[in-house]
Amino acid sequence: MNPSRLQRILNEKWEIYSDPDDVGKDENWNEEGNLPKGAKLNPEGVRRALDSSKSSPIWLKHEFSLDPSWSDLDVCLSSPLVPSEVEIWLNGRPLEVEEIAGDTSSIPLEGLHSDTSNVLLLCISPHRNCVSDSRAVETMSLFGLPSVRIRDVFIQPDTRRKRITVHVDSPADTSVRISIDGTGHLTEGVPGALTLDFPDFEWWSPNSPRLYTLHCECLRDDDVVDWIDVPFGMREFTIRDDRFRLNQRALYVKGVDWEPSISPCDAGSSLCEELRPDLERAKEAGFNLIRVRNSAMLESVLALTDELGLLVYVELDGEELRKPTSCKSWQMDFRCAIRRTRNHPSLAVWQVGLRGDPENDDEDARPSLFARELDPSRLIIEGVRSEERRDAFSNYLRPFREDRLPLFAFRVHQHPPLERQVELYLDHIGSGHEPTFLSEFGSEDLGRLSIGLSTDEENAYGTEFQTRELERIFGDMEALIAESRRASCDALRLQIDALRSNSRVAGYCLSDLRDSADGPATGLLDLQGNPKPAFDAVTKAQEKLRPRIHLGYTNLALRQEVPVRITLSNEPRLEGRGELSLQVVGPTNQVLWKKKRGVKIPRHGKELWAGAISASGTPGPHKFVVRLFHDNRPVAENWVDFYVYDAPTPYPESINVLDPGNGFLPRCAELVSDIAATASVHVIAPIANTIRAYPDNDLAQILGQVKEGATALFFSPPEDWNDLADIIEPGIRATSKLSSGTVRGAYRYAKFHPVFDGLPARGLMRQTYRNVVAPKTFLESGEEDICGTITPSDDVEGVAGPGWGTDILVTRYGQGRVVFTHLRVLDYLRRDPVADILFVNLLKHFSRRSVPSVGTLPIHQKSVEWLRSERSNHVRRWMVLGMFPNWGDTGLDKLYPPEEGIDFETAYPGWYEAISWKPWYSTRGRGFLLDLQEAFSPVYQEYPRTDFGVGYAYGEFVSDTRAEIDLRIGAQDATKIWLNRIPIFEERGHFPDGQMKKETIRATVRKGRNA
Repeated sequence: MNPSRLQRILNEKWEIYSDPDDVGKDENWNEEGNLPKGAKLNPEGVRRALDSSKSSPIWLKHEFSLDPSWSDLDVCLSSPLVPSEVEIWLNGRPLEVEEIAGDTSSIPLEGLHSDTSNVLLLCISPHRNCVSDSRAVETMSLFGLPSVRIRDVFIQPDTRRKRITVHVDSPADTSVRISIDGTGHLTEGVPGALTLDFPDFEWWSPNSPRLYTLHCECLRDDDVVDWIDVPFGMREFTIRDDRFRLNQRALYVKGVDWEPSISPCDAGSSLCEELRPDLERAKEAGFNLIRVRNSAMLESVLALTDELGLLVYVELDGEELRKPTSCKSWQMDFRCAIRRTRNHPSLAVWQVGLRGDPENDDEDARPSLFARELDPSRLIIEGVRSEERRDAFSNYLRPFREDRLPLFAFRVHQHPPLERQVELYLDHIGSGHEPTFLSEFGSEDLGRLSIGLSTDEENAYGTEFQTRELERIFGDMEALIAESRRASCDALRLQIDALRSNSRVAGYCLSDLRDSADGPATGLLDLQGNPKPAFDAVTKAQEKLRPRIHLGYTNLALRQEVPVRITLSNEPRLEGRGELSLQVVGPTNQVLWKKKRGVKIPRHGKELWAGAISASGTPGPHKFVVRLFHDNRPVAENWVDFYVYDAPTPYPESINVLDPGNGFLPRCAELVSDIAATASVHVIAPIANTIRAYPDNDLAQILGQVKEGATALFFSPPEDWNDLADIIEPGIRATSKLSSGTVRGAYRYAKFHPVFDGLPARGLMRQTYRNVVAPKTFLESGEEDICGTITPSDDVEGVAGPGWGTDILVTRYGQGRVVFTHLRVLDYLRRDPVADILFVNLLKHFSRRSVPSVGTLPIHQKSVEWLRSERSNHVRRWMVLGMFPNWGDTGLDKLYPPEEGIDFETAYPGWYEAISWKPWYSTRGRGFLLDLQEAFSPVYQEYPRTDFGVGYAYGEFVSDTRAEIDLRIGAQDATKIWLNRIPIFEERGHFPDGQMKKETIRATVRKGRNA
């Protein structure tokens, strides 16, 4: 900055007032500019004032006199706050700050007294202030700026023509001279757009962040009246051919969310040095982009990212943007944020929000076009909030373009153990025709349990910890947190490997770089900025040269063979010949099998090796290790864990299986001696999504035997089980809660217990449980604590704090027991050794305390009558199939198999896993809503808009006569409906949660069966 632009730092001269009791919250300043009567002087500083006021405004007062040397200068207030965040009074007069005239980071103070003291008052409301940080206030200052001056400089690199265009705003009666320091390039002209050739430039990039300095002078009558130096870089960032492109070459984006967490800055201290360690860690871990919200967009951040070589993705869509009356407010915010930062080469992406329907809103409600006008040269992404719109994709605008193109943006939060289904999902996302970006993923560890809890919450946590006797497993809370962090490494490493193996994905953004005191513990760094175990795991997974291992399955029987495929991430473009080393390492770290072979190093994403490996004859954990050598030195390495199990001895007695569809009975029969209706253990398979569809008499007969001493193993009870339990016996309630596919972390523990004989236990469930892990847990506690779920934060019935769940719920009913579990044991029976072992162990353990029935037992007649009545009058049966691919709703027009003919016995390839027809029921209690999102159990259940799937539902009904009827239809997503294979309804729109497109359709039904 020009030294003649005098600066006065006001940190120590503010009088800070707060109103912690909200006495004056409804009282604004009066016309004299006096503070409200509730304002009290707060001598403890801005940070304490913000903390104590919570959502109440704080006021800052400053008195100053003009320096005589400022006679030729204009006085401006410089502040990181954007105009919509602050109210300003000068000498009792409110200042209009809705438009920032001239300097992009300063607000002119008009009406100053030259002969008396001036009083400057600021009002900041933390609840609306997106900065809401003391450092934003403490770095405010007064500038004395030349009256004839350069008001704004905007540099636009034109790399294809090897030049820059510089837009200079200065008075019309001046001229402008621009030059690039260290070069001979110079030009002069009138204010406005000036072009300066720059044929010998070097690119700015993450690998080589080359910066230049533009020297801009403002001249009047050949005298320099003002000048300014502006750093810039030569780079272009866009999307082309479904890939992010930096400097005309494809760039795989590896991003991470980051929000600075630093202590208040004293006057004169360097903010940059406090921020530097976090950003250097991001580079060290292999990230090339950080995503920040506008609150973090201090220019100090961009100065550092310019220097270090980190691209920056800025979210501008704040709360104000979504309010229909806030057009003026968000435009002020945008103008301030964009104009003050748009010269930084590291700033690559603006993300803005959508307001209403972009096809129907006027131009003022199109933030993307407003941002494009302010900054033509950057990529702009229209962010979509899940509660606003049902369409799954965002849109983007390329630099210097206004046409909106689709960007498929996914959000996936999965926690250890990472399921095979999730890996398949990540391996298949992307259409291959439009850019695909995983905009949010990560794994929250249990570090939240050690911070931010109230005393009551800590006591409640300690009580539950002791009640479940978890100190016998973990010792203390810190040991549990440490194990959760080790487990999260598995999930992060496997997710990144799956993403990097998918050629249709253009990049991703991880949550988060650093933990926050009031948020989830998803960071790679802790609150103090120290690396957590996940930091090293992600650093390894993001290596530019890395073999990616595709193992068909990871739980094997003794000597079982498994196919393996290895691809290579080869970002350095290494070429030539190399040597590949493959090893299978056994439980005691001995090498059980090895192979070396010469290979030609393939291009990025291509196959390095394919073949098969075999499990050993020794049970236990194994590793498959891959190393690549080049010029006789190791250059890349990766491994994958797999587990070898001995087959369980079949259960030597008989069991009963309630499975009307016969989907599980044959596999159960392979692991038991016999199937008999009067066994001591009864297995209730997952029959339907509602208890109202379960066979009434058969279920009642089983419960009757349980009451006399038998055990019922109830797998995946439906959500409405408690409706029946309340009729039979409230003591057998089982309330399910989602524990998989949620934003919150979910960690499952397994105790040293007979149910886990032959399996890893006495700790958290790791990757060997990937297939059978319970997607839901139970809120109730049973008479045995065998395994359960811990979440770092929860909100059950308004009580915040750690969440607890029971994964095998054992409840008493009469002389016997009903055991509930969502462990997917039956789903993977005879396909996964872990499922087989768990199944046999469950039977063995609970049979010891079970007694088979003798003769006919009375049943609970009231429950039978209730089930029959509910099934007859309150349940509708469908068959559902899904999901097929549906990229950008194109699947709605594709002729998938169900439209050619219905075959309930055939399986089909879905968009990321094999699919087949299954029964599904809608109920009167939910308005007969057919919820395909629930039916298909997608990978990420909390964000239904990110699945890109087409599903089919088939139902039949009988009419006594041919008749004209009214069909009342409500559709939330793009939908087609056929009646007897004739199209009768189509809806292309997507609607927010809780809303539907409702229509009444006149149609003809035939006598007899209709489909």
